[in-house]
Amino acid sequence: MTLPVSALGRVVGHLLPPGASVTLMLDPARMVRLAGTDPALILPWPVRCTTDDTGTLVDAQDRPWVDLLATDAADVDPADRPFRWRAIVSGAAFMRVTWVFEVPAGQITDLAAGLSVALAEGRV
Repeated sequence: MTLPVSALGRVVGHLLPPGASVTLMLDPARMVRLAGTDPALILPWPVRCTTDDTGTLVDAQDRPWVDLLATDAADVDPADRPFRWRAIVSGAAFMRVTWVFEVPAGQITDLAAGLSVALAEGRV
């Protein structure tokens, strides 16, 4: 099933630690209905990325972004059961940091902000 662009948000990561491993997972898995389709359980495989020598997030195709199912997409139902994405970042500078975040439809979310907060709060 191809998701409409209106149901996606773009995630980037600038100034993350170089050589880090980044895993993005739907949190929690949920049943969704896209406009005009039968319900489908969205249980994506974790999205696995790395960071390049400059600390920029890169996906498996070496693109500096990842498009994810938006957490506020109007054509994803039921809207009363919100979900978020979970980021897990690990690297030489720290063992593992994890946090949850929202991905607004049609907008860009930078993981660096969430990483900074997670590190400041000691979520290592």
